[in-house]
Amino acid sequence: MNPLLELAIRVKLKRTSRDKATAQIRKEVEKTLAAAATLGEELSAKPCHVPKMPGVDEEMRDWSIYQLIEHNTIVNRIFADVIEAIAQEKEYVSDIDPKHDVLPSELPGPEVIEPFQQSVADYFKTLGNFPMLKNVGKWEHPVFGDFDARMTHAMCGFHLFLHRRQAERIVSILKFNG
Repeated sequence: MNPLLELAIRVKLKRTSRDKATAQIRKEVEKTLAAAATLGEELSAKPCHVPKMPGVDEEMRDWSIYQLIEHNTIVNRIFADVIEAIAQEKEYVSDIDPKHDVLPSELPGPEVIEPFQQSVADYFKTLGNFPMLKNVGKWEHPVFGDFDARMTHAMCGFHLFLHRRQAERIVSILKFNG
């Protein structure tokens, strides 16, 4: 990744308040689910090649909306685990390979919607247990370096934002070609 872009993202995450991150997460979840609803079950299950996009790795460019929702479910749970550990001042040690362990199944369908919604509810439940996030705990993000709990919360919203943009790109491609 471009070091300047990496720095810009870190600064953005550092400056994002807890409330703003929470609002962003809610908005991105709503918009992602709306994208899936717009396409319906058949097209939401159809893999679609998107052009290069910031935050969308090469192995993620041929996903269906259901695959990106399943990916977000996996990542939401990881963020909840991270926040729970570091907000309690425990060391968060991950053996997760970000290039493999967060990838969705081959052909998920509408059954991924409920676990996604549950992952968000569980994430907010975990978050609610920790009124203080700023300067609490540290962990090493695989791309952006050390994060405290608040930056991790902001990263959750930013991650959902990146994939919501991907979902909207998928909608526009499939609607244009369909």
